[in-house]
Amino acid sequence: MKAKKSLRLVLGNQLFPFRDQQFNHNETIFMCEDFGLCSYVKHHKSKIALFFSAMRSFRDEALRKDLKVIYYEYSQDFNKHYCEKLLETISSGEFEEVVFFEIEDKAFEKEIFKFIDKDKISFIVKPSPMFLDNRESFAEFSREKKFILQANHYKRMRKKLD
Repeated sequence: MKAKKSLRLVLGNQLFPFRDQQFNHNETIFMCEDFGLCSYVKHHKSKIALFFSAMRSFRDEALRKDLKVIYYEYSQDFNKHYCEKLLETISSGEFEEVVFFEIEDKAFEKEIFKFIDKDKISFIVKPSPMFLDNRESFAEFSREKKFILQANHYKRMRKKLD
């Protein structure tokens, strides 16, 4: 069976080491310096510059590893919404699905899922390597609690991970 051609979204806070990401030859990385992601919460200009620099370093490393990359710099339609750029890329017809790690920014995650649902896009969500625990385990921990104390969750994780 032929593998699907995938568009792998990599966000500025998901620049995990390449060894942890396991890119496939049928994937193209999609990265975007986006006005909305830079401005919905006030950020210091140095922080934005640091994110862009880190993203470009990641892109350059991906290219050195002969991975395919679609990268929008701020000079390319910076005011156009992330999802619009993503739709233009998907509309090329080259990709059959979108792959991404769990998105920790809840507002942006909601936008992405709304976009995917509206345009009936096939997708795969991978568990984020950003945390030791996963969302399901944390939901189980907090299910019947009226007040969540993070220290109790950390204590539980230390026991679980020995």
